[in-house]
Amino acid sequence: MQIEPSTVSSPVLDILVSNLLKIKIDWDALTGDETGGSPIDSYNLQWDNNSNGANWSDLKGELGSFDTAVTFTQEGLTGGRAYKFRLKAHNDHGWSVDYSTVVSYLAA
Repeated sequence: MQIEPSTVSSPVLDILVSNLLKIKIDWDALTGDETGGSPIDSYNLQWDNNSNGANWSDLKGELGSFDTAVTFTQEGLTGGRAYKFRLKAHNDHGWSVDYSTVVSYLAA
């Protein structure tokens, strides 16, 4: 029976603003039962760059470029634009079924 990686349903996507056009995004690593029975070998962080959820792009951890870091810094934001972020996890059995709850940020 295949065990699915856990759904990252309530992540802690903390957005820290270091200046108005640069943010740092952090989340808690999945451990124990949250891993779906197999260690997490990547987190896929995506963002929506001011399209209101219509267009998502990978920032880190996409297939072929696995990454277990639990932090990411995005620079070069444009003032007045709305950015959205979401996350999912990968283990030996594949990607989580769903992305996390979307976190939004409006660059000043």
